[in-house]
Amino acid sequence: MRRSFTLVCLSGLLIGISIGCKAAATVDTSSAGKQYRAVCSEKAMHGGNEQVLSRWLDEKDKAVALGEYHSNFKDKGHRWRLEERAKPVSN
Repeated sequence: MRRSFTLVCLSGLLIGISIGCKAAATVDTSSAGKQYRAVCSEKAMHGGNEQVLSRWLDEKDKAVALGEYHSNFKDKGHRWRLEERAKPVSN
């Protein structure tokens, strides 16, 4: 009786582990659920605060282009960075 109970428990444990491993192997690492924005890090040049250069965008390339435009043309030499967040769920 104990042996069959132990066998059932071990079988259930192995099935649970295999299901967990399959789920971990299929994690989506694409940027489909992310948003990006460009932020200027030059606080002194913008009144003591970091200046947000773009709204949250789904396309990383557009946010990078806005940051580069700010650094290369609008306010030459300013350092900027790209911020990333998980895309909020819409109801």
